[in-house]
Amino acid sequence: LGLAYRDLLDSIAAQWELSAHPIYTTGRDAAQEAYEDTKSAFQITVDQHADHKAIANSPITIDAQQGQTLKKADERARTNTATALLSAAREHFKNEKLVLFFDTTENLTRNADKDYSIWLWQWVQNALVQLCGLRIVVGSRDPLTQISIRSREQLSLDLQLDF
Repeated sequence: LGLAYRDLLDSIAAQWELSAHPIYTTGRDAAQEAYEDTKSAFQITVDQHADHKAIANSPITIDAQQGQTLKKADERARTNTATALLSAAREHFKNEKLVLFFDTTENLTRNADKDYSIWLWQWVQNALVQLCGLRIVVGSRDPLTQISIRSREQLSLDLQLDF
C-alpha cells in the first residue's frame, strides 16, 4: 500500500478501469484544483510580503494556522477524490461482484500517518456499504484491528513456504 492517497486512489481507479471515467476524473481534478487554490493563496501572501520587504532575507515559514488550513484542504481533496471514485464505481459496476486486494497492510500501520490510516479504513468501510458487490481481501502479518469485528471475517493462514 502506498502512503500517498492520490497514488492509492489512482491505482484503484486503474485496476477497476475507471481512470478515465468522467465522474472520477472530474471529481479528482476539482479536488486537486481546490487544494492548489488554497496552496497558491498562501504563495500570493508570501510573495506580497516579500515585495514589501517584510520578510526579505529571512527564511519563510508557514505558521501553524496556515499549516492547519493546508492540512484541512488536503483532507477535503482526499475525501472528494475518494467520493468521486466510489461514485464512478457505483455507476459503472452497479451490483457486480468486485474484489479489492490490500497486501502488506502492516506496513501502513507502522509507517503511515495516523490520520491517513484512519481515513483509509473509514474509506474501506464506506466502500463496502456503497458497493454492494465489493469484497475486500486484506493481507497482513499483524492482526487487523482497524476494521470492526462485525465488518470482517478474519482467517489466519499459517502457510509454511519452503523456497
